[in-house]
Amino acid sequence: MKNSKLYYKIGAWAFALLGIIHLLAHLSMPQTTEQITLAQSMEQFKVNLFGSGTNVLDFYNGFSIIMGFALLSYGLLNLFLIKYNYSSASNFRPILLLNSLVAIVTCILSIHFFFIIPPILFTGIASLAFILAYIMSYKEEASLTAGNL
Repeated sequence: MKNSKLYYKIGAWAFALLGIIHLLAHLSMPQTTEQITLAQSMEQFKVNLFGSGTNVLDFYNGFSIIMGFALLSYGLLNLFLIKYNYSSASNFRPILLLNSLVAIVTCILSIHFFFIIPPILFTGIASLAFILAYIMSYKEEASLTAGNL
């Protein structure tokens, strides 16, 4: 269980760190003249959704902050799961499979839409770590079973 648990923690930390980096990047991004002009245009573009009025800049800022918070929360949730609820590798396989799928999809979406190194790197690390944790859970269970015979 040691190796699969270690890989699980690596995957969880990759998501948590990506969330922190995303939030810090969003909140501390320097404003060039070009970006200020774009932000003003986004602010002037009004959007009416379900009777609620907003603008594209608020949408952008809201989604960006939510994305960072969601990534951080997903990582922390998995760290809490592994710390307080990891009884056996076989019980955790559905979670490992879901985490692998989430990490792979976010990595593919990062490559397709952003092609920025941090999201690709951290979601790639999470993908690999969760897949390795899944594979190792079978190997560790087999070695425990063989040891009990």
